[in-house]
Amino acid sequence: FSASVAEVVGRNGLFRRETTPVTIDPETGRIEDMAADRFRSYIQGHLTVCVQRRGPFKEPVNIAVSEARACLGSDAFRYPLRKLERVNFVRLPVMRADGRIDLLPKGYDQQSGILTMKDCLDYPLDWSSDRAKRFIANFFKEFPFENPRSLAVHVSAIQSVYGADLLRPGAKRMSFAYRANQSRAGKGLLLQTALVGPCGPFIQIQAIPDSKEEFRKVLDTEALNASRYIVLDEVENCLRDRTLNAFITATFWGGRLMNSQKKFTVPQSSIVFIAGNNIDLSSDLTGRFLLVDLWVGEADAQSRKIKHVIDEQYLARPEVRSDLLAASWALLRAWDLAGRPPPSSIFRGFETFSNIFGGIVENAGFGNPMQSVADVVDTDFADMRALVEELSDGVVRKAEFTFDEIIEVCRRIDSFS
Repeated sequence: FSASVAEVVGRNGLFRRETTPVTIDPETGRIEDMAADRFRSYIQGHLTVCVQRRGPFKEPVNIAVSEARACLGSDAFRYPLRKLERVNFVRLPVMRADGRIDLLPKGYDQQSGILTMKDCLDYPLDWSSDRAKRFIANFFKEFPFENPRSLAVHVSAIQSVYGADLLRPGAKRMSFAYRANQSRAGKGLLLQTALVGPCGPFIQIQAIPDSKEEFRKVLDTEALNASRYIVLDEVENCLRDRTLNAFITATFWGGRLMNSQKKFTVPQSSIVFIAGNNIDLSSDLTGRFLLVDLWVGEADAQSRKIKHVIDEQYLARPEVRSDLLAASWALLRAWDLAGRPPPSSIFRGFETFSNIFGGIVENAGFGNPMQSVADVVDTDFADMRALVEELSDGVVRKAEFTFDEIIEVCRRIDSFS
């Protein structure tokens, strides 16, 4: 019975996420677990279950909850279902097993396990690299990037969301931190420009919960849904969180299903974005985040003169999303045709990520987004380097220093204040 049901519903919208039967919300594209209560009515839209009472007569019935639960839990039902890795809202690139880069077709792609919504937005595939670079330079010219590297990092964020499926399972993904010197700098809006093209106009933004247990539930939910991104806004001061640190570096994420004793393990494929004013990252997170710095020189950010206003409604326009996607495909294709050159430096532990997305951005002429800025992000790193430089450049060079001597130098140069 379980195998017969799987044969029918497996062709009509039921998949499995690892070993869990799931469906896709047709409005949001989110992956939803199939529960026994819901399964009873779900199969009525695809097949009729009958019992044979007497003779040749068959009577249509609805299965009991216990029967639905037994069916969902059986290997004969689960494993024939197509495996679902991710749901895409637009056609996005994928790295095939032989190294080729393809744009995924609409519908389900058997080789990658990715489903692309059939009513997705189409976008031009014939932009040149020069046209894409001109578009990006013009589109972001009024955002107050503190330095050229911040623009390069943001372009790499755009490319990493667009090309997330270029990474093979198990490859680690870097995260992105958007910080500004004051409010109203546009960091949240800038962050959304990296997401609206591939992920749709309705970007889910959330704050880090005060409770560690609640934050763990947030990460578990996003991992189970194979979310392409997680946006954490209003991050304050120095961010130190061991759970987030583990999530970013994990290739597989495991936990316990809510309201259940059942455990799960799924690939960790989400890119984490954080935004806040004057954020300082802990030393652990420094090597896992690429930093976009915004600097507003006006004392009152409201007094800034902006000629071309960009807001959420503007970003939701299909033609705007289409242009962002067209530019992303053009830069990726140019890097591929150039022989996939690597960037001039990489982040250790994220070599594959750095080589692909750092290579795309540097090949396009925006600079190297993978250049380390540990002394800018991590104040302890900067203070320690200043201390060592002061000790090594002292008038009287010594092989050893006492604790009191080191503290005196720290006070003099205002390290570890």
